[in-house]
Amino acid sequence: MDRKKKVRYLVIFSIILSYITYQGLKIQNVFDEMYYNEMNLIKWYTFKTSSFEDIPGIVHWNKKDARGRYDFFGIIWERYSEKHLPENMNGLSITFYFSDNKMSLNIRHYILERLSVNIGLTYWADRKILEREVYIDDRREENKMDSYFIHDEDIVKEYLVEFQIDRDLIESLYQEGIENILIKDWVSVHNSRFSTEYIGRVDIQGDFDKYFD
Repeated sequence: MDRKKKVRYLVIFSIILSYITYQGLKIQNVFDEMYYNEMNLIKWYTFKTSSFEDIPGIVHWNKKDARGRYDFFGIIWERYSEKHLPENMNGLSITFYFSDNKMSLNIRHYILERLSVNIGLTYWADRKILEREVYIDDRREENKMDSYFIHDEDIVKEYLVEFQIDRDLIESLYQEGIENILIKDWVSVHNSRFSTEYIGRVDIQGDFDKYFD
């Protein structure tokens, strides 16, 4: 093998090794896998399909329409069909905000027809932080708030007390939606380094106890 070929192979090998090392540093938990898999499809066109498309129950949509428009709210999202969710869970979705290095996960439970309690999670890919909160979506006519979405902790507590929503329900919705459905489904279709028992390095913030003290 002549010297030029050796140099060429060494350069190719170095590029591949650098890419593998970079991917290993970048993807440190199961949420990173979800975030960057979707980003590589939508933003960088690296993949032709997303692993979400292989999950039974995920609603399929034409992702070609989203390419180049990934900064608009609501365009890049994945959601489960309600018929594939447990009876007490009325929504499970993931929305991506690549320009902000984050994705939002939402679990919905209807209390009344136009009133729901929600578990909202925000994953920050650059900081490896998963923030959790409980909020209310009240679309009834008697809602006097400025917005449908109520995040004020004290007001959320009032709703939880009024409609007898306890911590066990919130915790069970979280565990069922994130651990037993989303992560379990993800690792079953994606070539993942993680599992439901080991999700990787992620700092989970937001204690549900504060809503029930």
